[in-house]
Amino acid sequence: LALLCMPATIVHAAPPDGIDRLTTATSLDSTQSGKVAAYAEYWGTRLGDSDPGVVQEARDRLTRPLRTVSGRPASLMFRTTYGKTLVPILEKLAKGPSTYKSINAMQVASALAIPSALNLLDAPVEPDLEKRPQVRLWAAIGIGRCLNADSIRTDKVKGSLRVIARSAMMETDPLVLRRELETIDSAVRNTRAENAGGEDLRKHAIKLEFDVVSKTIDRLEEGSAPASLLLALRPTLVLIRNQYIDPQLMREQRNIGLLAAPQLGRVYDILLVNEKDIRNDPELEQAAGQLIDSSETTLKLVDSHLRSGQSAPAVTPGRELWDQGNSSGLAESRDKWQVVL
Repeated sequence: LALLCMPATIVHAAPPDGIDRLTTATSLDSTQSGKVAAYAEYWGTRLGDSDPGVVQEARDRLTRPLRTVSGRPASLMFRTTYGKTLVPILEKLAKGPSTYKSINAMQVASALAIPSALNLLDAPVEPDLEKRPQVRLWAAIGIGRCLNADSIRTDKVKGSLRVIARSAMMETDPLVLRRELETIDSAVRNTRAENAGGEDLRKHAIKLEFDVVSKTIDRLEEGSAPASLLLALRPTLVLIRNQYIDPQLMREQRNIGLLAAPQLGRVYDILLVNEKDIRNDPELEQAAGQLIDSSETTLKLVDSHLRSGQSAPAVTPGRELWDQGNSSGLAESRDKWQVVL
């Protein structure tokens, strides 16, 4: 009777043996594949536990075999075998109602870095499919972490970048949009070899980057997007300026300049159209001054290269005009630049 009255204890199966010694294998027999699958299923299941501590431990256990060991990354054979069991579990969690579990699942998927894992990350980045901005944010981060993975072909990466660009054109959260543009910037700066599609990916990313910037400016000019997206555009202009002056991107400098200049000249209109909303928010008001300053600085730099020997339009610094509340001065500067552009 005393034993019957004792509280019940839930007994979990013992954790399977570690699989670290299999991570660099280029072939796996059936016994070894079974060990990999058992490990993935055990810790993948615990990634869905109700205890956040267990979820964190499971995430660490699942990503540990994917870390570089003695300078050697996990082999494609290992990743593929691991992913056969793991990806279906991660996909279910990523789509589930728990934001915490969704994010942890996507973090594991980005570490796995195989095509099926990248597929998992594509859907949650789209606002039409995923309403939680935190999840969209981590999906964009995860895609960025897969850009240079040798285990994923360049064509597949280009497809995911198209998904990010399409999603960014609809995004309303400035933090998510900023991360999406940072991911595209990472693709511009990708480290893939030229014969492995690195140059092709770079050109593809540059086009998508300016498609997103142009569409975002369209939305801000039309008033169909929140003025808070300025918080994403400002750091993006810094990224574009850095691309333009990067010695590693000299072959693309002229193309970047020609694509950037017309968009930079439209920043004046963004501020003029959204001035009321911007002035009502101190953070946006400050960001707007920084935005026009970055825009003009980069515009003058590009102009000095593309129209060598000719003087830039004589305009009062935009930040000064903005701080003074001089809307007519900003409009005048815009018109002077439009003649050049």
